[in-house]
Amino acid sequence: MRACQYPAKVKKHQLPLKFKFVWGLWLCVVLLHSLSALTLAQSASFSHCDPALKSPSENDLAYRDRPSESPDRCEGFYVQQVSGSFRFTGFFDQLHYEGDSLALELSWSVPQLSLNADTVYLRAQIEIPRVYYRMDRKSPSSDTSFTWKTSELLSANDMQQDDFGILAWIRPELDIEGLDKLYLPLNAISDNTPDPQQLPKSQGYYVSFISGAELDEVYISLSRFDEVQKVYIPTELQKVALEYGYYSADQAIYFSLPFEMLGESGFYHVTLSAKVAQGGLVSDDFWFFHP
Repeated sequence: MRACQYPAKVKKHQLPLKFKFVWGLWLCVVLLHSLSALTLAQSASFSHCDPALKSPSENDLAYRDRPSESPDRCEGFYVQQVSGSFRFTGFFDQLHYEGDSLALELSWSVPQLSLNADTVYLRAQIEIPRVYYRMDRKSPSSDTSFTWKTSELLSANDMQQDDFGILAWIRPELDIEGLDKLYLPLNAISDNTPDPQQLPKSQGYYVSFISGAELDEVYISLSRFDEVQKVYIPTELQKVALEYGYYSADQAIYFSLPFEMLGESGFYHVTLSAKVAQGGLVSDDFWFFHP
């Protein structure tokens, strides 16, 4: 109880013992009340939502913190936003979702390094054209799992496994140019899966993205970053065309990064470049951690 003692300067007034006790008790009450108010204010100001998204007004399905009290995520429909050339919507090791499940169990791997990253960001996005729906969560970096209650909105709106992508990432402080977001290997399994161990083993990481324009072709390049030498080490996957034939605007585009093309654990860099149907070239890139 030392922290609740009255200040030493009060002693010079030589207050009677009972007044000293009352003074100390009053000081403790004021201090605890102030701390409680500060905690409530901080809690009330925290949000999992992305302030850049605009939600439909007066709509129960709108993008907002859920549940209202002690929210663990932000989820719902939002108003269409102007997007760039590519919008990454999925990076995961395994995704198994049953439409009638109550929850989706998410788990991820974090590098065992000092990256000065205190938050893991989770995001799920609907990949159906002209449907703008998202789930966001900010987890402490010490967490490696989260139970997403899909029965409240996702299942209720009859969303299926092929309708959405999911991401997990951190923002590490590393001396690597251009690395401000690092995707993490993610597994997402429905809570009603009879035996998750019996699911087919993944052969690589699955990636999905959406282009704002119609494309003629997409090319993929993959390199590992050597942290000691500070150089990129190219893999066999260099400017390889997907050869899907047709890439519609606002339609999700999928590809995989086979484990056999990945070497040792570390940071990997992926570059996407594409020919736009109406002419010109666009490109984007992302980083991910391979354990």
